[in-house]
Amino acid sequence: MTDLTGVLMLLGPRHVIAIALQTVRRALGIAIQIVGIVVLLKIIVRRTWLVLLLSAIAVLPIAMNGTLAGEELAFELTISTLRIALRSCCTFRPRHPRLIRLSPT
Repeated sequence: MTDLTGVLMLLGPRHVIAIALQTVRRALGIAIQIVGIVVLLKIIVRRTWLVLLLSAIAVLPIAMNGTLAGEELAFELTISTLRIALRSCCTFRPRHPRLIRLSPT
């Protein structure tokens, strides 16, 4: 991650905007990787719970990238696992059949 408070600020606003856009591009690239992994696993496996488990295992190295995993491995592993579980619960939440209305009554 690039520091925006250093000498690069003296180069002008164009360099600062370029650094900010590189950060956004990197974040979008990681998001597209995660979506691609989940979609590929859903095509191959077709079981939601197995996709959830396999995507958590596959996404864990991406989620722990740039953390202090060497110093506090158990803590970082717990936080990353909970973050993946929260994302997965939001993605694969069950839909109750009574909540989906096909025709107005």
